[in-house]
Amino acid sequence: VCEFAIRSLEQDFKDALRHVEPAWLTRLGAKPLEIVHDFILRLLRDSPEFHQSKLKPLGLHDMVLGLLYSNNSPARRYAIDYARAYATDLPVADLLNLVLKTTQEVQTFAVALLEQHKPADIGLPILLKLLTAPASASLAKAKLRQGFKPSDISADLFVEVALASASRPRSGETPLDVMLKFYSDAKVTVPVAYYRQVLDDPRCVSTVRQRVLTLLADYPGRDIGADWLQKALLDPQLSGTVAH
Repeated sequence: VCEFAIRSLEQDFKDALRHVEPAWLTRLGAKPLEIVHDFILRLLRDSPEFHQSKLKPLGLHDMVLGLLYSNNSPARRYAIDYARAYATDLPVADLLNLVLKTTQEVQTFAVALLEQHKPADIGLPILLKLLTAPASASLAKAKLRQGFKPSDISADLFVEVALASASRPRSGETPLDVMLKFYSDAKVTVPVAYYRQVLDDPRCVSTVRQRVLTLLADYPGRDIGADWLQKALLDPQLSGTVAH
C-alpha cells in the first residue's frame, strides 16, 4: 500500500511534493518503514526549503534524528551527517540508546560523541551500561579508570555488570573481567556481599553463577556468612559447589 501511495504521489502530485508541510513530514517520519524513509529522504534532498540548516527551525530536527534508528541505510547516513553538523549536543542518555539499539555506523558516531565527555558527565550507571556493549566497551573501560574508583561501585551496579557478562562471547574480555581488574589494579577486594547479591538474583544464569562461585571460593567462610551458606546448601543450583 505504501509503495503504491508513494508512486502515485510522485507521478501525479509532483508540484505538491515540492511544498509539503513539515508537520506532514514529521508524521510520516514516525512510520518505521524503509520505503517511507526512502521517500522522506528524496523529499528532503530535492527541496531547497529543507536544507539541513533549516530543519531545526522547521520542527524537523527530532524527526531526522529518529532516522538514526531506521532500517534504511541511506536514511541512517543522512541522519548521521545531519547530527554531526547540527546535533553534537545530544544528551548522554540518547547516545547510550544509540549504542545499544542501532547499527554499527550509528554506534561509531555515538561513541565518538561520548569520547568528548568527561567521565563525570557520562555518569557511572551509564558508563557501566556502555561497558556491556561491544561497540563502547573500550571507551567505557578507559573512562571508568579515568574518573572513578572501586568505592564508587554499588552492589546493584556490580550485579548488573556481572549479569551482563552472560550475553558476551566466552572468548575475550567480559564486563565482569573488566570490573575485577578495576578492583585488582586499585588493590581493593570486591565485597563478598556483592557476589552474594549476584547469586541471589533470579536473573543469574549458570555461566555467571559458576564464575561467581569460583570467585567466592577464595573468601573464608566467616566472611561469606553462616546464614547465607546454610541457605545456599538448600539451593540445588548452589549446594553442589558450596558443599565443597
